[in-house]
Amino acid sequence: MQPISLAPENARWLIHLDVRQFVSTQLFDLLMADKKDEITHFNGMLAEKFKIDLFKDVNGITIWGIGKGKDNAVLCWDGKLDKEFILALLKLNKDFKEIPYGKYTVYKWEGDHFGAFANDHLAVAGEDENAIKHALDVISGKKKSLTASNLMTLWEGIPPDAFLKAAAHNIAELADDREASAILKQTGMVFFMALERNENLKLKLKLTTDKPETANNIHQIVMGFMALAKLKQQDKAPDKEMKFLELLNHLTINVENNVLQMEFNYPSKDLVELISQGRLGH
Repeated sequence: MQPISLAPENARWLIHLDVRQFVSTQLFDLLMADKKDEITHFNGMLAEKFKIDLFKDVNGITIWGIGKGKDNAVLCWDGKLDKEFILALLKLNKDFKEIPYGKYTVYKWEGDHFGAFANDHLAVAGEDENAIKHALDVISGKKKSLTASNLMTLWEGIPPDAFLKAAAHNIAELADDREASAILKQTGMVFFMALERNENLKLKLKLTTDKPETANNIHQIVMGFMALAKLKQQDKAPDKEMKFLELLNHLTINVENNVLQMEFNYPSKDLVELISQGRLGH
């Protein structure tokens, strides 16, 4: 199933990691070579506890929410699943409970943790029982998915080779009212993607605002922060300053009407080298 078809029509945001696509990039190979011990250790813990190899058994991970806060979020796991082993593990928890729901069974464990197997290769989990049931209704076709919303237009514009993609109806409604700035409250739909092309990492952020003036104001704020960052680098070691400024020089920001777009393009090999040498620190 397409990631966007896993979320209900009223979902306000969606994030998808295409594990298969990420594993096929040069960026992944370079990170594996540079951080092999750490990555192997983490993957080994998953294999030992859940009998899952993250990079071989998982196709993709999708997270969506109908509002702000983790209580409204649902995680969808697409890939190999050892259902019997996972259930045996869950049953060890004193709070384990089976909740029948149509042709499905919703499982409860460790307080407010819920989950279900939608089929042999798709599982959903979250902290709200009703959200899990809603997810199952969408997957079974009983309720409409996000494909029926205006976010579908944004999602269709994301290239299929993007390994990370995200979209939201409105950033302001996801932020805490006390923390949301006046300018943030004037923003609308947003999408983000990350992909690799010709051994270059490409990041793209597209933000819709209520009017062109707001987009220009955000553009000026971002440019101001970038100018300030460049000035602060004067106090850094020359080599680190050069590398940091080089990264900033690969960031482009454009405004068209009420839409702000930011793009970052950089060789995957050089980026991993910077990470390895610790040159992205303060």
